Amino acid sequence: MNIIKKIIALLCAVALISSVLTVSAAASTYYDVPESEYYTEAIEALTTYGIVSGFEGSFRPYAQITRAEFAKMTAIISGLDDEVYSSAGNKKFDDVSIDNWATGYINTVANNKLLVGYLDGRFMPDKCITYAEAVTVVLRCLGYSTTDLGDNWPYSYMIKAKSLGLTDGLTFSDNAPISRADVCVVINRALDTEINHSVEKLISKLEITAKEDVFLISTKAIEPELASDEIRTDIGIFKTTKDAYSFQIPSKGTVFFNKDNEIINFEQTEEITQKITTVESIVNGDVYFADGTSCVGLGVSNSTGVFNDGVITTYGSFKNSIHRGARVTIAFDKEKTVKLLLIGNAEYTEAVTVYSDLYTALSGVGVSKEKIDRAEIIRDGYAATIDDAEVYDIAYFVEEESKIYLYSDKVSGTYNKAYPNKANVTSVEISGMTLELETPSAISKLGEKSGSYKLGSRVTALLGRDGKIADVVDLNSSGKANYGILLSYSTEDSTDSMEAGKQYNYITVINGEGKTMKYKTKTDYSERIGLVGTLSFDSDGYVSFSALSSTKKISGDIDKNKGTIGNRWLTSDCVILERTYIPDTLSGTATAQKIKLEDFDISSLSESQVVHAVISGDFEDISLLIVENITNDSSVYGIIESVGGGASTKNASGLYTVFSNGSTKTYSASFYNKIPAGTAVALQFEGNSLASIKRLYAAAISRTVSAIDSNRLKIDDKVYALSDNVQIIQKKSSGYIGLSKYDIDELEGKSVTIHTDSNSKDSLVRIIVVNN
Repeated sequence: MNIIKKIIALLCAVALISSVLTVSAAASTYYDVPESEYYTEAIEALTTYGIVSGFEGSFRPYAQITRAEFAKMTAIISGLDDEVYSSAGNKKFDDVSIDNWATGYINTVANNKLLVGYLDGRFMPDKCITYAEAVTVVLRCLGYSTTDLGDNWPYSYMIKAKSLGLTDGLTFSDNAPISRADVCVVINRALDTEINHSVEKLISKLEITAKEDVFLISTKAIEPELASDEIRTDIGIFKTTKDAYSFQIPSKGTVFFNKDNEIINFEQTEEITQKITTVESIVNGDVYFADGTSCVGLGVSNSTGVFNDGVITTYGSFKNSIHRGARVTIAFDKEKTVKLLLIGNAEYTEAVTVYSDLYTALSGVGVSKEKIDRAEIIRDGYAATIDDAEVYDIAYFVEEESKIYLYSDKVSGTYNKAYPNKANVTSVEISGMTLELETPSAISKLGEKSGSYKLGSRVTALLGRDGKIADVVDLNSSGKANYGILLSYSTEDSTDSMEAGKQYNYITVINGEGKTMKYKTKTDYSERIGLVGTLSFDSDGYVSFSALSSTKKISGDIDKNKGTIGNRWLTSDCVILERTYIPDTLSGTATAQKIKLEDFDISSLSESQVVHAVISGDFEDISLLIVENITNDSSVYGIIESVGGGASTKNASGLYTVFSNGSTKTYSASFYNKIPAGTAVALQFEGNSLASIKRLYAAAISRTVSAIDSNRLKIDDKVYALSDNVQIIQKKSSGYIGLSKYDIDELEGKSVTIHTDSNSKDSLVRIIVVNN
């Protein structure tokens, strides 16, 4: 049973399916949520319910979640979203301003005693919520309180959660930050759980309804008369809480909508393909199209639906109004049956490349300066101006909407393959990515014509509105794509049958455009994994990687609204990469991700947190910024008690026994790292699997604490900042025991060893070991 059927079955079980008629858009797939992970179903379900959303196609399942973000989720699953608006105008907490996006949610859940603030009057909205805190709030949503569970927090709450099946299979420490993936798993299970002292399940509070077999017909992009948040369907026009312009039109499937009859999600259940053509002639009542087909030949009946000029009708009623030259979109199901004719769709000009300015580019497809000046401009989905157009943007003009659409997405790499061949190329492979071609220009540059790019050439593909290649340029000598973080090195057998037994070396890099690419190389780069460098290519398409050190010192306060760090501005297309992990072993894999300035969990950036920066333009703005693990840290910290396992040339395995958060656990992994007992480490997980172990830095060994509070520790006149979840561990002859942070004042005068992320002066103390 797929996820959509499970969701409908669950809604039916709580008597929520009604005859209300609605519609929605095609749900996007998160590229970082694999189909087979333990959290996949939960993330898809909560996305469908409108409880969570992603980040431009990604979900970041292993990122942590703030108290503000969790307050919003809590308000929704508790059915309290009607209170949010009225609560938003009150300042309840000292650190939550009235204009904070989450104020209404925070006040609502606090007023209902689901997620409350601290005794000092703060809510700490940007603090990461822990497993114990999240589970406690979910149990409160299910109607449990101290009357039911007692005052032994968090243990009685965690035991109850386990008995309800909320945390089954999850690996966690009570006081560790919970990941976005695990939050979704816990909440999704809670929705299917009966409320305390009730036969109703928690999902009943969402008041979600669903309608199957709905046809999406148009949005404002096609039908200008619609509002920007409206969608036309074969059963009416509906408002949506999602981005209407992202919907796949036409499409057919199941619509989900909230109690206000607004579309919250759509799941495509029937494969719909489309062909766009024009009416060539009308002979004896039959409509013939430019591609040689006809309505009769395609099996169009008088009852086939037709959409034209905002009106839904049938082919039998409308066929006498069809005229020669009309633009027609024909929608087919997987059996090639015509399901719908859309006549008079919005018409885009051919994609053009901005080589100098927007006026010159669009004049090539007949768009006048006056039309450009009057047009609304949208760049990568956001409102823009003519000055925002960048060289190598792809531009379109839609006459009936008076809109210009700009797209800046690029893919740089080695031109490896042409499909089906160069003479008839329709798609290509560039450094492991397969892309379709959109324009005659792209076909010409990647085909067999004189002067076209050869296989093995270094190219940059400029992508249009459908993610297809609209143009191709050579940016080998400069550009952000030539920077990157080396993630892994491997030796692999050739997949070419003509090269049986031959091996090639490859590196995987996240480049300065934020894309993960795989390149063939002649050099062993196993010792440079995790480093930042520049890429260069030889005439055969092999890459060389040259490691870099930071050349510009970037630091200062972060202003997310202005887009500045210190006194430097970020360019409009600035790419920020975060390096999150460098492996200890040559066979390991580094991790990194593309982030936004809004993702920063810090108010200022220090020089030690910047790995590299690229400065551009007369104002010396930041066009590429590479930082070191500055978003919410997802590591589990502890002390190694023992290590077992081993490694050979073919495989490796390890068993790591770690004392963390007051208990000892043993983890298995597909790697072996011989770490001495007593070493302080940071563990990172992928799902339930241990992915890496990093040694912490011993910043002070067997030194006496001269001063300490909940935020700082002083040793030998040096002050160290403590992490929010710092662990205090006492070393005994029989092993280790965990001490409460509430007793931290008692460490003054004691001999301790402190462990930080690195030797940087800004690193946080993760573990304090109290010596005997």
